[in-house]
Amino acid sequence: MLASKFFSLSVKASGAMLFAIGIAVVEMALIKIFGDGIGYSVLVTFIALAIVAWRRTAVDQAG
Repeated sequence: MLASKFFSLSVKASGAMLFAIGIAVVEMALIKIFGDGIGYSVLVTFIALAIVAWRRTAVDQAG
């Protein structure tokens, strides 16, 4: 049981890391192609969406 929980947590952490790396690659490409303004605007949007999704998940799990 303990190994199963550890493996599950490891998979979730790896997935989150890959997602973050993917966002970073997209951001670097957007900044290089369109300039700082567009790239940083998209980054702020990604962060805002992540916060909203996290809050919704926390609320859904609580109630």
